[in-house]
Amino acid sequence: MNLLIRFILSRAIKRAAKKSSLINLPIATYANDYITQKIILDGWFEKRELYALEKFFSSMQLDKKICIDAGANIGNHSLFFSRIFERVFSFEPNKEVFKLLEINASSVENVKPLNLGLSDTNEALKAFVDKGNLSSGRITDDLDSNEIFEVEKLDNFKFENNLGKISYLKIDIEGHEEAALRGAKEILISDSPVVSLEMEMTRNLTNCLASIKILQDCGYSKAYILGKSFSGGSNSNFKETSIAEFKNRRPKRHKMVMFLKD
Repeated sequence: MNLLIRFILSRAIKRAAKKSSLINLPIATYANDYITQKIILDGWFEKRELYALEKFFSSMQLDKKICIDAGANIGNHSLFFSRIFERVFSFEPNKEVFKLLEINASSVENVKPLNLGLSDTNEALKAFVDKGNLSSGRITDDLDSNEIFEVEKLDNFKFENNLGKISYLKIDIEGHEEAALRGAKEILISDSPVVSLEMEMTRNLTNCLASIKILQDCGYSKAYILGKSFSGGSNSNFKETSIAEFKNRRPKRHKMVMFLKD
């Protein structure tokens, strides 16, 4: 790389990192990870989604008691959620990634890290983790599985730990969302939490539609989709539509879709 370009990039990264450190909590990350790059540049990974979510909960005057972060990774979202909710339970089954989650969760008092995944069963399941991209772990029955993830039903976890009402359930677990929702049906019916899902509808439409069907069966009828930000900043809003209308849209990838009941 040209020395001048290297110098300019280095200065820019240092300025961005310093600015971020003055505003946000410090986050331990992997050196060469894409998430790390976004945190250095923006202060948070998926900053636009997170600030829109914070605005959404405030404008809708929604309950902010207990948050479940399923697929917490290194804790970027959990740390942000700690600013909004009274208690955050962070589920991450990948043992290596969990080490960083524990470190990051130690900087706040209301985040509880758990080396568990969420599913529709309470057992150990086969998983595949790309050693070159530790954040990509996924539960699978394929022959290439190389890890074991401990998983639990969220309904069981709530009962065993005598938790109160769950206000928000965020699920981003590499295609295992349907199983996690099946294991949380009692909570979906009784607590009616706001649910947010990453929806890879271009790549995994069947799983996405099955997840939506579970939500509909539990009484959910509204979907909120994040609008575009033409300024490139964090000033975006979730736009309301019906779940029925959302299902009929042209399939695309959504980083975060919110689901609510009437």
